[in-house]
Amino acid sequence: MREVAPRLFGAKLAMGTIDDAMEYREALGPDFGLFVLASSLYPGLRCGVTGTVSPPLTLAPDIGVALVRAVEEGKDIEAGRLQEAVIRFHAVFIRLGQSCGRAAYTEGLRHMGFPLKQYPRWPIPEIPEGAKVEIRRAIDEANAAVKPGS
Repeated sequence: MREVAPRLFGAKLAMGTIDDAMEYREALGPDFGLFVLASSLYPGLRCGVTGTVSPPLTLAPDIGVALVRAVEEGKDIEAGRLQEAVIRFHAVFIRLGQSCGRAAYTEGLRHMGFPLKQYPRWPIPEIPEGAKVEIRRAIDEANAAVKPGS
């Protein structure tokens, strides 16, 4: 495959396990970047994946950066703690994405201080107040997990 598309440097594995990622690694070689779900980032990095392409982490990027740094610095206990926080955060957006769609991200961006009137590119319906509260809480908890002593 690399011979057919030499400029192709990586792929987002939107589904699957670390085992699946390792099959891709075997087929495509170690210089081909593999990007897994954020909920698999720590074990994935330990097994040679490149990183993650995670829409939920755009709403709490610091936790993703802290997790990658902890893995790179060999701080396994810290990496494990951060990975657990990422899994909890990611789960909220996966679940709310099923019922609220992109509106969950609009609310998250608003909570981050972006004055969005609507989701970029197309309108979306408003989401229930309970979902808004859950989104805000998830972002705040993810950000708090980055602080030392969390």
